[in-house]
Amino acid sequence: MNKGPHVVCHGYNPATGEYTGPSLAFYSPNEDTYPLPANAVWEAPPYTLPAGAAWAMGATTWEAVEDHRGTAYSLDGKLYVMDALGPLPAGATTTEPAVTTPTQPTSEERTRTHRDALLAASDVWVLRLYERGEPVPEALVKYRQDLRDITSDPRWPDVPFPTAPDLDL
Repeated sequence: MNKGPHVVCHGYNPATGEYTGPSLAFYSPNEDTYPLPANAVWEAPPYTLPAGAAWAMGATTWEAVEDHRGTAYSLDGKLYVMDALGPLPAGATTTEPAVTTPTQPTSEERTRTHRDALLAASDVWVLRLYERGEPVPEALVKYRQDLRDITSDPRWPDVPFPTAPDLDL
């Protein structure tokens, strides 16, 4: 009997079971048969595949498994990209994280930031006087205290700032 050189079989990935496509089983004249290559079966997967699925070899038959490979998802506040067959991890979401639009600082925040900058600038004066071993002038002590007390002014945050003392440092 004259046998053809090969017949078609169907391969799968041994680690994932995913269908890898048609393959060939070559005729063995010594055995008078077509030995099946490793990780292959004779039966082809069904022709119709559900959307978002891939064929994978189960225990004995082809099974449609979820295929989310390449899908970006977030889980526990971290972003991932699915790289394996199967469902997304429990708790994963594919919705885009909400983008927060930066807000403009409030009047109170702007005023407090300005006050803090004035206090920081006056720290330099105090440090210079300290390094020279000179006392801090009363006008500077009062100016710094007025800056600290400005938040208790009933007009806060729409308050006038105290005038810095004229120091020759």
